[in-house]
Formats: sequence, structure tokens, C-alpha cells
Amino acid sequence: MRRSKGSSWTHLESTFQTSQLSEPSSNRRRKEARTLIFWRDWLIEVEDGDTSLTLGAVLAFATGLKRIPAVGFPIQPRLEFLHEEDGLALFPKINTCSLVLWLLI
Repeated sequence: MRRSKGSSWTHLESTFQTSQLSEPSSNRRRKEARTLIFWRDWLIEVEDGDTSLTLGAVLAFATGLKRIPAVGFPIQPRLEFLHEEDGLALFPKINTCSLVLWLLI
């Protein structure tokens, strides 16, 4: 399926800022880069209808809102990473107050 430049998945992906990446050339950084690619690919699958989820449901899970507010979020939503050494985690973790979505590595 062809997507235009203004696709919803690109808008959702760009909404989340990745502020704290690990040291360049480290194994942690490589894992984070791979996870970001998986995140993007998964958003594309959601938009294409390959899952039972919608992009609105993904946004609602991460922020508590089904749509990006017209005036934007009061603070920039962020993606962060849960590495194995950070403790056992089976699922992504969120904080809808600080708008942080932690992705599993």
C-alpha cells in the first residue's frame, strides 16, 4: 500500500521525541536504533490495518488522548528505552502525566 508524505504514522512517529540515546557506537545505542526501526515498522502496520489496533489507540495508550490536540501537547511526548539491565519488563511502560512511552529493548 502506498502512503503519502503526510501519512498518519509519520505524524505520530514525529510526535514522540527521542531525547536520551545511549553513547554512540555502543551496544545499547545499536539496540535502541533497532527498536526505533521496529517502532516505525509497527506504526506502519497499524496504519495499514495489519493489526486490530488503530493509531488512535496507540496514541491513547501512550498519552491518554485519541487525537493529537490542535494546539499540540503541553509538553513534548518522548520515547525512552527499557534495557534488560533496567529490570524485568514484559510490556512497554507509560506515564501519561509526563507523556513518556518506554519501549522494551
